[in-house]
Order: sequence, then structure tokens, then C-alpha cells
Amino acid sequence: MKKLLSVLLVLVLATVLAMPGVSTVSAATASMTVVSDDIGTDIAITKVYNKAGGITSVVDRSSSPLPVVRASEPYVYAAEPPDATGTVWDTGIAWFQANGSSADWIWETRLSNGPASYSPADPLFDPLADVNGRVVLFRTAFTVPGNPVTATLRVAADNGYEVWVNNGTHYRSPALSGAGWEMSNLREGSLPGSAWKSLGTYSSLVVDLVSGTNTLYVLAGNEYYAPDDGNYGTPAWYNNPGATIFQLDVEYQATGYTHTWGYWKTHSSRGPAPYDDTWAILGENTPFFLSGKTYFGVLQENVSGGDAYYQLAHQYVAAKLDTLDGAWMRGDVQTAFDQATALLSLYTPAEVMSFKKGLPAQKAIFTQFNQLAGILDAYNNGNMGTPHAP
Repeated sequence: MKKLLSVLLVLVLATVLAMPGVSTVSAATASMTVVSDDIGTDIAITKVYNKAGGITSVVDRSSSPLPVVRASEPYVYAAEPPDATGTVWDTGIAWFQANGSSADWIWETRLSNGPASYSPADPLFDPLADVNGRVVLFRTAFTVPGNPVTATLRVAADNGYEVWVNNGTHYRSPALSGAGWEMSNLREGSLPGSAWKSLGTYSSLVVDLVSGTNTLYVLAGNEYYAPDDGNYGTPAWYNNPGATIFQLDVEYQATGYTHTWGYWKTHSSRGPAPYDDTWAILGENTPFFLSGKTYFGVLQENVSGGDAYYQLAHQYVAAKLDTLDGAWMRGDVQTAFDQATALLSLYTPAEVMSFKKGLPAQKAIFTQFNQLAGILDAYNNGNMGTPHAP
């Protein structure tokens, strides 16, 4: 009998959750995009690996970052404007143009021989940068205004890259020689010339994102280009552009703060605390399931003496208002909230109290009311992944 009643309860809960008009609460999902760009962005260059004279000199610009610029299109399209479409880069890495991305190819200078224009006394100076190659570290700061759910980074570089978020996992172009490649001489064995056609797509880095401030790093390298490495096109700057392009798409769940049922009781239109207009979204006088009372009315009920129904009702009202106020509800709490929705849709306060001394299956339902109340209470107090209001 107990087993049969338990099976029936599970079936009824599933049926109620599927009924029209029985809604569940979930956090609002939003998305944001970070792209390589030379205008109005937080992208900066914080390190350059200067290859002048065949020796790698690391120039740290973290305290005085260099601005990025839009790289010139490959010079077979020299007559076209910098943002021309259908160029060698656009057709070689087709995803960005095909998907209407606003990302630009960016670099330290517009042309690969640009470092020759620095002062000879500048540690960034290299009169043969288009031949020697160069490695540039781009830093992009961005804010995720919620809890990251998914993230996809698409990146390419002429000729190779290494990317990571915050202090997370490093991902490299498949053709790179491996860790420490940025210190190499950038010849074919370390940075193949054809590798720029490789679009990298990375979705695992979502685990390295946090709610709030994040930093994306793109370490991009331009190959060594001279006849002794199999490159015969001249001049080098014409045939060996340096650039990188990327787009990071992040989906996140909007977050906010949780409050206890006591907060919502005192911040209603009845006071005495200032009115919280989240109540207007729900409606203080909205009927609360089968209780015969309103959402505000159940908060007036005494929960002492082990009244499992109203203990759950109090926590349910608070959780509902918390999410309407923008608080994120993680998966296990959402499951508990959905189960509570189903139970409250089935039983009256009197029935639940009668289950306390009823049949074993009824006692199990009474216990479930208490257990769900405990989970939602922990959520409302900021102990289930979403912080409590300070």
C-alpha cells in the first residue's frame, strides 16, 4: 500500500507540473558578446614579445597598456578600405562575416612592419618586425552581470594564438609547437604560416568565468617570414600581415539578492517598512493555491507548533518574490520549488496537518513539506548559491 501510494504521488506531481497554468520560477537568461575591436572597447596590449635581432625581448606594458588598432586588410586588397568584406581574411576565416559579427582584425600596429616606426630607443622598436615576426598579448576586461551558463569563444590569428580566461585553462592553436612557443623564433616548426586559417572554437572555458569582472587573454603570434624559412614573397610586410580576431558569446542567468519571508511581510503595502514594489508583480491579494488565503495572507499565519503547510508556504512566498526581484535560482533549488508548487496545488492546510498522524505514505508527504521548506529557507537566507541581501 505504501509503495502504491508513493508511486501515485510521483505520478500526480508530474501531472500537476505539466498542467496549464502551473508555472515554475526560473532565473532570467540573458547573453552578452565580447569582440575584438579598435573603438570603444576595453581591449589593450599588455605584453609584446619583440623578436628584433633574432632574440626574444619581453616588453611588459601591463602598467601602461598599448591601445589596439584595426589591422589593415591583406595587401592584395590594398585599394579597399580597412573594413572591406570578402577579403583574404574574410574568406579564409568565414565564420565572422557569415554570422554578421562586429569583430575586427586587430593588432599592435596596422601593418606588420609598423614597429619600425617606434623610436630606436623604445624597447618595442624592430626595424624588421615583418620578417622577424612578433607576439602580442591582448587583454580584454568584461563584466558578466550574472551566473555564467554557457560560453563560446571563436578566435583566429595570423598566424597562431593561445587563449585563456582569468587564471583558467590555456587553449592553443593546434599547429603551435606547444607551451613556450611565444619565446621561440617563430619559424615554421613553431608557428606554421598556414595556421592562420584555423578557427578555434572553445566552449569549455565557461568553467573559468565568474559572475562579475572577468579578463580574456589572447596571445597572438605573427610568423617569421624569410627565404631561409621557405617564404620567398617580397616585401615581407606585403605578404606577412599580423592580426587576430575573436568573439566571446556568454549566456548567463541574471542574479540578485534573496530575502527572508520576514522581509517580504514587513515590506508590503501594510508596512511598517518601506514598500518593495516586487509585490506589485505578484499581487498581495493573489490567491495562494488551496489555502483559502492570499499570498500576503499566508505570511500572517503562525508557523509554530510544526505546521508543515504554512512553514513551506512562508518560504515559498519569499522564494517566489526573490526570483521576481531578480535573484538567481540554481538547479537543485529550482527542483525543490517545482516540487513545492505541485504539493501546494494538491493539498489544503488541513489535509497536510492530518498527514502528520496518517498512513505511512501520508506521513511521507508531511515530511516532504518540511524538507522542501528547509531547502527554500536555506535559499532565502543566502545559503544556496545566491547571496542574501546585505
